[in-house]
Amino acid sequence: HLIEPDNNEIYYLNTNSIASTGFLDFDDTDGFGPENIFYNDTVPAGDYLIQVAHYSGVTPTNYVVTVKNGGSIQSYSGTLSFSKEIDDIITITRN
Repeated sequence: HLIEPDNNEIYYLNTNSIASTGFLDFDDTDGFGPENIFYNDTVPAGDYLIQVAHYSGVTPTNYVVTVKNGGSIQSYSGTLSFSKEIDDIITITRN
């Protein structure tokens, strides 16, 4: 999940940004990923919250999130212990 500065949430039920060209490429339902959120143009200024949500299925569930922000690439991992649990991964500020 990606929460944009205008509080629009890009995820499986809302795969496109309202204010820009951001989009989710597809909803992975088998749990093996990847799911990617891309922007075709310059990313608008503001704070972007990246989250992982455990929709349903086997728990606990491990995840790895890779964030490419400009020239920087960072990976985050964790475990979701119950269905509907959400982990906040990182907030990125775009100036």
